[in-house]
Amino acid sequence: MIIYLYDSNGFYLETKQVNEDYELGLNETTIAPSFKLNNRSRFDGTSWQDLSESAYMHEVPAPLNEKRIIPEVLKPSPNPQQQMLSQLALQQAQFQASQQKLNSQLALQLAQLTAKEAQNV
Repeated sequence: MIIYLYDSNGFYLETKQVNEDYELGLNETTIAPSFKLNNRSRFDGTSWQDLSESAYMHEVPAPLNEKRIIPEVLKPSPNPQQQMLSQLALQQAQFQASQQKLNSQLALQLAQLTAKEAQNV
């Protein structure tokens, strides 16, 4: 006999071959999913429901589905103002990093000159 295993959210995991006298355990059923949508079937306790890709990605928590990606259609596209603000924020961060590096170099040079001058006194 073949049984079908599903996770705690009801999503199909795998099949298992068992003896005819096997007693079903938690998250197991003898009802076969249709496998129409790449194993995106969810067992509701009485039957399997096939989910679309977008519904599947929306309902399955990301850590449980490592291959989960957000389709381009569902990604919000930034408007021109958001793009400009992002570019300005990036430029500001780069400028601040350069300024910090320059300040560190100047502080080091000042410390070296002060130490050299102290030796000459």
